[in-house]
Amino acid sequence: MLSPENCPPFNHPTITEDVGLRGNYGTHTLRKTWGYHARKNGVELALIMHKLNHNSLAYTKRYLGITDDELEAVMRNLNL
Repeated sequence: MLSPENCPPFNHPTITEDVGLRGNYGTHTLRKTWGYHARKNGVELALIMHKLNHNSLAYTKRYLGITDDELEAVMRNLNL
């Protein structure tokens, strides 16, 4: 039975090499990178939260490294 302790890192050469990656990449690296790029491309945080199967927006914010300073800067730039 697979568990986090005995599961080897994701390192399928064809997948990583096809996109120009070299090295050892775990599934968590790819998952978190997807979340980061989705956010940077304007995907709503609630949708990212759902896709990553998180239970709260606060957790997703922390997971993706979104800071309160970043949120305040967005609010300032809205010019409401």
